[in-house]
Amino acid sequence: MVAKDYIEDTIILKAREELTDDNIEFIAKTVYEKIEEERNNPNLKRLNKDLKDNEKAIKNLLIAIEQGQNIELISPRLTEKNKEKETIEREIKYEEANCVNLTKTEIKTFLKGLRNGNMNDIKYRKALINTLIYAIYLFDDDTFTVQYNIKGREYKGKMPSIEEIEEHFKVCIKNDLFHQVKMKWLPKVGQRVV
Repeated sequence: MVAKDYIEDTIILKAREELTDDNIEFIAKTVYEKIEEERNNPNLKRLNKDLKDNEKAIKNLLIAIEQGQNIELISPRLTEKNKEKETIEREIKYEEANCVNLTKTEIKTFLKGLRNGNMNDIKYRKALINTLIYAIYLFDDDTFTVQYNIKGREYKGKMPSIEEIEEHFKVCIKNDLFHQVKMKWLPKVGQRVV
């Protein structure tokens, strides 16, 4: 059994370390490209085409009415086309609402904010994990693996024994370093804790 705080703090620190300038640039570029793909949504393009076709049909029906054609035949068709137009417009609004509209600069600003957040703020910790971490695996041999949403990135660590954690806390309390425990106890990138 290992202290939950140790695992959480290690994962938070490692996630923050992933937010280098190069990784922020890579993530922002990748996310922005995905946003651009979503903007080119084929369903949205189809809906816009359907709306143009619908508006053209409505215009033609109105011209037919103005020219004195049989209003009893045209009126129900016009009502049907107007209802169809409302449905298409609703679907367009739904599709547009599902499209994220961020610039690359806004994405970078958000990620830099994550890099510099307060480690003790629970909202910050949740945002960091939800943004960067894909999965965390804990194993019976007291090791763990963190898989990031950044392609090909993961961290493997070994959890310290209870005795090591207790000894560390005793030293910190004795030397009045308790406020530094979280940061001092965490391993450096790539370092395994035995």
